[in-house]
Amino acid sequence: MSKIKMLPFTSVLKDNTSKFTKIKKQDYLEKGTYKIIDQGQSFIAGFTNDSDCVNNFDGEVIIFGDHTRIFKFINFPIAIGADGVKVLEVINKDEFDIKFLYFYLKSVKLHNAGYSRHFKFLKEIKIPLLPLQNQQKIAQQLSQIEELINKREESIKLLDELTKSTFLDMFGDLNINKYNWKSVSFESIILDVKNGITRRGKQNKGDVVLKLKDIRINFIDYENVNRIELTQSEKDKFSVTENNLLFIRVNGNPDYVGRCAVFNGYSEPVYYNDHIMRIEVNNDFNSIFLAYLINSHYGKYEIKKYIKTSAGQYTINQEGLGKIKLFEIPKPLQDKFAEIVNQIEQTKTIYQNSLTELNNLFGSIAQKAFKGELDVSKIELIQKATQVVESQEAIVENKIDYVDTDNNPIFSKDFVKMLINQAGQLTNEKLMNIIKQYSFKDKVSFDDIKKSVIELIEHKDIEQIVITTENISGFDKEIGFKIRK
Repeated sequence: MSKIKMLPFTSVLKDNTSKFTKIKKQDYLEKGTYKIIDQGQSFIAGFTNDSDCVNNFDGEVIIFGDHTRIFKFINFPIAIGADGVKVLEVINKDEFDIKFLYFYLKSVKLHNAGYSRHFKFLKEIKIPLLPLQNQQKIAQQLSQIEELINKREESIKLLDELTKSTFLDMFGDLNINKYNWKSVSFESIILDVKNGITRRGKQNKGDVVLKLKDIRINFIDYENVNRIELTQSEKDKFSVTENNLLFIRVNGNPDYVGRCAVFNGYSEPVYYNDHIMRIEVNNDFNSIFLAYLINSHYGKYEIKKYIKTSAGQYTINQEGLGKIKLFEIPKPLQDKFAEIVNQIEQTKTIYQNSLTELNNLFGSIAQKAFKGELDVSKIELIQKATQVVESQEAIVENKIDYVDTDNNPIFSKDFVKMLINQAGQLTNEKLMNIIKQYSFKDKVSFDDIKKSVIELIEHKDIEQIVITTENISGFDKEIGFKIRK
């Protein structure tokens, strides 16, 4: 393959910011006729009704955040924010497709100079020159995948909002307590509460220890872990098991103190550090419901009453925890809410796996395309792959009712594929056990699972592998499955 020609940035794109009217942030409207684009994370920063401030250009531009390094593709009349916005236009439209350039610029890793300006670094990059027709095909494909990625992200956000709205529908605004739920202190329902490990040891040895900046409901982020050597007594004392309630008691950010989650398992033993309390409560409270109650607007308001500051850290101790006022809500109602949450989380897992697949696909195509290594004749095949992913989500959207707990997920071969993809690889026995944990709309038999697995193998979606597992007597070799690359 011939070496791809690289051109200087300034011979491909020009800075036309001076053509656009800048509007100060204090003059942004929440609603209006015309959109304002600035360098912030949100695509639309605000609105204006002043038509004299809008540049009615005939074409397409790329917005670059000089401070934020954020790129936005714009193809409609706009006004721009007053600070740090650069408007870029193509110099030669017969040679370059602007949407292709937009995706290429997004892929470039610019030096991060903090809140300094970055346009000087952007102007130093080189841009690949590909045949215009190839650029257009690549841009079209990346646009389609980007649109699907945005849909997945929006779907996940909507599921989170659905959980919040379901909580409000079932229990009302607890700050108002319109249902007159009887109050009860947190202390009265606690069976046991312990702070975590305070000792620090050598890095990169021992067992996984939770070290979290944030905890989300039914999900724990393991990107921030350290490994220390633990004694057996410490392991016995500070282990975390499924359905334990974890509560952040210390953090440099007061908004994080009091965040709570139900631990839902991990592939290896897990222990918790001294920034976290592990809480066990009596059978009058469902742990999932209680976590949402503590994380609600009402719960955060209660927790703030008992937060103290020391040496730049915000803390709540066990005495303060015990004073938090909760509500006695009928256990069956709590359990129903927990069922709904589990159903939403199952659906969200499907979306998140779909999102991961799409991000991987986008990155793979972009990397090859910008190096001139992508065979554009295969674009049609890639489009079919994205359509398959989209159809999987359509199954979820059409056949899962997120609120009515009588309606459960539909079992399909795509559901089996999702489970295997999520785990990386699964033995046949483990796959069966995971599927048994779900409540499907229709009864699922062994033959249903077998048929789905055979179809996935025949369509080359998955492949059979031999997995070696350790047990008391030694090692066993079991038939398993993984996603076919």
